Amino acid sequence: MRAALRAVAEEIGVADISTMAIAWLLRHPARLVPVLGTMKPERLAGLVNALDVRLDRQHWFAILEASEGRAVP
Repeated sequence: MRAALRAVAEEIGVADISTMAIAWLLRHPARLVPVLGTMKPERLAGLVNALDVRLDRQHWFAILEASEGRAVP
């Protein structure tokens, strides 16, 4: 999954795969609420950038397939 996050992040211009992972979770159809386990202001600031990430369906499903280890119909 790390490779898929990195590939999509590079393609759409996201600097950090942690930000990419949070952006992906925020767009999950189950409306997941990520819990961030950090108290470092600089890390929180980076993760807040996930709110501005725009993922199209192709990128979102590429990460989903990587997370499940199989193609999604």
